[in-house]
Amino acid sequence: MLAYAIGAFVYDSRTKPGKRQRVLGLIVAAVLVQAKVDGRLDEDEIYQSWQPMSPVMVLDLENAGAFNAIVIDRVPGLLLNDAYAAAPDKVSEFWNSVGSRPVENTIRLAGELLTQMRAIKT
Repeated sequence: MLAYAIGAFVYDSRTKPGKRQRVLGLIVAAVLVQAKVDGRLDEDEIYQSWQPMSPVMVLDLENAGAFNAIVIDRVPGLLLNDAYAAAPDKVSEFWNSVGSRPVENTIRLAGELLTQMRAIKT
């Protein structure tokens, strides 16, 4: 699904931060949904109103230096509380991976970051 949604449409997600943020938000949302399906989501660590259908937008990780995401809900809120990654280079790698192939690398990085933030149990 992610390979289709990201790879099938031609738009410049590498040089337009807004588009990059939407792509990363889609990936974060998909990884969280998969973790919930697998029983590995730690719901105590994420925004209490997040649901599997909640749209998520990742904020500019390159400039923020932290793993931030907002849930678009009736009241927007941080998905994670401005969590600094244990390995900040992974945050940068995640941000820079948009537009690269294979898409699975970006999905893997999302999973690693969400695990570091304790949103996903190991």
